[in-house]
Amino acid sequence: MTALIDLGGLGLGLEALQDSISDEWLWFDPANKRRIGQGKVHRLHCTVFARMSKSLIERAKSIALATPAFEVVLGDVFFSQVNRLKPDVVFSVGVAIHSSDLLAFKARCLEGLSDEDKLRHDPYAAYSTGGHMSLAYIREEFKERAEAVAEASKSQYSGKRALIHSFEVTDSGRTLCTISFAVPPPS
Repeated sequence: MTALIDLGGLGLGLEALQDSISDEWLWFDPANKRRIGQGKVHRLHCTVFARMSKSLIERAKSIALATPAFEVVLGDVFFSQVNRLKPDVVFSVGVAIHSSDLLAFKARCLEGLSDEDKLRHDPYAAYSTGGHMSLAYIREEFKERAEAVAEASKSQYSGKRALIHSFEVTDSGRTLCTISFAVPPPS
């Protein structure tokens, strides 16, 4: 089970960046039965937790009840290789996400767990930014073109903000529950 912050439809303008990426460049994911041209991420999101246990879901629900809604801030557009998709050579166009409040929430949820469990549930913790949002997965032969698109858009979205009131826990693309931050944001 995975916890996701849905960032689509928040007026951040990222759909326009996705549209600037040619369908021809997109990677085919045989595991998800995507065809060429279906490598764009259809649901723009930032992963909060991966491989969630039922106890972590319950803990996140409890901690969210005492947590105010918080902002996430977009960082630069990036282009990088996605090593977890080996043996294919695949690249990603994405956007960095910054939020000290999101990092603090995740730390409270993972408090007391072993380092191994923390890494399993929060594989992006080493980046200390709050996460990222992948927009598209790119085949190796289109690396230079996609990299140029990312570079041309590098700081175009930087500083855009979104207020986060909740996140969803999903399993195989199906929403299991929504976890809401119950405390209103500070004014």
